Amino acid sequence: MTLTNQNKPRPKLVLFEGLADLGAPLGRRNIDRLERDGIFPRRLRLSAHRIAWVESEVVDWVRAKIASRSEEVGEIGSKPRRRAVRSVKAKKRRAK
Repeated sequence: MTLTNQNKPRPKLVLFEGLADLGAPLGRRNIDRLERDGIFPRRLRLSAHRIAWVESEVVDWVRAKIASRSEEVGEIGSKPRRRAVRSVKAKKRRAK
């Protein structure tokens, strides 16, 4: 065995049931939709009735979701974003 093979981690495959353990507790249809939209890692077909995902890709996806949360909400303890306040006149016009 060469040194390069010893240093590389072995890729691991995760079945659907193991996705929740990696931090992706999603349903089958939701995963199908996210995969189709290019948001979730693509599956591998192991056999006619068995699919799996590459563990490192799923872990990277979970980490990216966590990182995007802090970008969306801001730092912990920061002031929440203010929503635009509509004027009373605009509300009355919409009610008509």
